[in-house]
Amino acid sequence: MRKFQDRRKFRKFVFSSLSFMVLLIISGFLINATFKVYIKNNNAVGKNSAVKMQIAELEKRKSELEAELKRLQTQSGIEEEIRGKFNMQKPGERVLTIVENESEDVNLNNNQENKSFFSNVWTAITNLW
Repeated sequence: MRKFQDRRKFRKFVFSSLSFMVLLIISGFLINATFKVYIKNNNAVGKNSAVKMQIAELEKRKSELEAELKRLQTQSGIEEEIRGKFNMQKPGERVLTIVENESEDVNLNNNQENKSFFSNVWTAITNLW
């Protein structure tokens, strides 16, 4: 009989409002902790993908720099780089600069059209001497 009475006390305690409140508070703490871990996980996944993208960009940059280094290790690459940066030339070489005159012709024609009749006559007279 005592055994049954002990079971009743235990059931009474387990199903009491006090034990319900304790379990509810413990559940709240567990849910809160789980939610915080979930948020941290999402942040870590986002940072992980950003770092992977950055690693891919850095690897691409590394391969470009290695290709540039290989180019600069050759005699023609060194010569090309020196000519480009310092505008140097070999002894006996001359620099040739080509300038297109199309834009100047257009400006001359526009200037002549904008002049008045008398200025055109004066220009014609002065060109005769």
